[in-house]
Amino acid sequence: MNRRNAIITLSALGANAGLGLSTSARSDDVYPSKQIKLMVNHAAGTILDVWGRRIAERLGQALGQTVLVENKPGAGGTLGAAMLAKSSADGYTIGLTAQAELIIGPLFYQNVGYDTLRDLIPITRLAETSAVLVVSPTLGVRTFRDLVALAKSRPGQLTAASFGNGTVTHLMVLQLRRLTGADIIHVPYKDGAAALNDVVAGHTNMMFNWVTTTKSFVDSGKLIPLLATGTKRLTPFPETLSAAEVGLPDLAISGWAGFTVPANTPRHIVSRLYTELTRVLQHSEVKTAVENAGAVMIAGTSQEFAATIRSQQRSFAELVRVTNAKLE
Repeated sequence: MNRRNAIITLSALGANAGLGLSTSARSDDVYPSKQIKLMVNHAAGTILDVWGRRIAERLGQALGQTVLVENKPGAGGTLGAAMLAKSSADGYTIGLTAQAELIIGPLFYQNVGYDTLRDLIPITRLAETSAVLVVSPTLGVRTFRDLVALAKSRPGQLTAASFGNGTVTHLMVLQLRRLTGADIIHVPYKDGAAALNDVVAGHTNMMFNWVTTTKSFVDSGKLIPLLATGTKRLTPFPETLSAAEVGLPDLAISGWAGFTVPANTPRHIVSRLYTELTRVLQHSEVKTAVENAGAVMIAGTSQEFAATIRSQQRSFAELVRVTNAKLE
C-alpha cells in the first residue's frame, strides 16, 4: 500500500469511527424507543394503583411511548421491589414504590432480595398522607374514645386489619395498641383491598386506610371514621379528630410513595425521568387525584428522597423495636 492509499484508508477508518460514536450518541438520545412498564407493588384499586394509572397516561404522553401499569403485590410490596431491583437497568422498568417496601418491609422480612439504597435509585417522591382509622358500624362506636373503652372492656376480642405484615398499617395497629393499652388483635391481609372488604362486611372490626379508598364507604355509611393519623385533621373528614388532638402524637404516622429505578440505570435516563415526572406531577388532573386523597404533593430531588429513606430507616427501626413488631 502506498502512502496516499494508506492516508485515504486511515481517513475512512476515522470517519467510520466518528460515525460509530455519533450513532451511539443518537441511540442514547432516542430513549425511550419502546413501551415502558410502571411497576406498582400493591394491588389494583389501592391508592398507589389509582395514582399510578393517572400518572402513567400523562408520562406516556410526555415520553411519546405507552407506559403500562403492572401490579406486583405481596409481602408488603417487597416481592415487587425485589423484581424491580433485578430488572434491566435501562429505564424501561420504573417503580412507583412506597414506604412499605423501601423501608418497613426489610425490617420485618429477612433476605428480601434487595437493599433499598444499594439496588434502587430514588428519582423523586410523589406524595405523603395520613391514614384514617375506620370501623364497621356493627361495632356500635362513634368516637375514638368509645372505641378504646370498648376494646379495654373486651380484651383480645376486637380485631384490626392491615394491608399485610411489614406495612405501615401494621405498625399503626401495633402503635395504637401500645399507646392506648387496648388488647386489639392484628389481622394481616394479603393486600389493602382484601382487608377493606372484610371491614366493610363486618368480619374484621377496624383498620387504618387512606382517604380515597375509604371515602365512598364513609359517605354511604358503611364505615365510620374515628381518627386521622397525623397532627392535623384530614380535609375530606373535617369532623374526625387527629392523633395529636386525642393526645397520641406518637401515632402521627404518615405514608408516602415515590419513583425508583434499578441501580446502574444510566444517569441521563434518570435525569430525563426526573424531568418528565416532576412535570407530570404538576398536571392539574394528577394534583387533584392526590389532593382528593387527603395527600400532599412532595416531589423533590433524588438526593432529598435518598435522605428521607435514610432518616426513616432509623426511625422505623426504632418503632419496630418499641412495638415489638413481628410477622404474624
